[in-house]
Amino acid sequence: NDDIIGTIKLDDGGLKTSKNYMSASIIDPQNNFESRSVTYFNSNYLKQDRGIQKKGNVALTGITNYYNARMNVEQALKKSRYGLQVSFTMSPKGMLLTAGSIIELTYPRFNFSSKEFRILNINFKKDGTVDITAREHDDSIYDITEETSSASIKGTDVEPATAPAVA
Repeated sequence: NDDIIGTIKLDDGGLKTSKNYMSASIIDPQNNFESRSVTYFNSNYLKQDRGIQKKGNVALTGITNYYNARMNVEQALKKSRYGLQVSFTMSPKGMLLTAGSIIELTYPRFNFSSKEFRILNINFKKDGTVDITAREHDDSIYDITEETSSASIKGTDVEPATAPAVA
């Protein structure tokens, strides 16, 4: 934080970007190349949202496998829960950073203590300072939930052998 010049601007995606139900549509060769709906719902997120269902839709271009689509939809749902974005100016030390890198930010004003952010954009300025834009990050969005046999594939008579459980 000693390298940050000035203040940190915080943008919170808030309720608009936070979802508890996510869906996508894929073209499935197992279903004669017809469209197949893939959904993922998290009851814990619904409880956190006080019972208000917040649906989202994600585009899965190029994915034709139900289980790969299911993992991507789950990841998109988890990612929607981490919507904080920060912007700040750094000393020339910021030139050592790269987009995509994970940084830790400690900032008592926002109650951050080693909070992880992924750098989205770096802008090198003529005066040697660096503007950074980063989004909240948590490795748990990449965790795959254990599968159960309770979900069916919408729009078909197919019952998959296993499908991810609701966390």
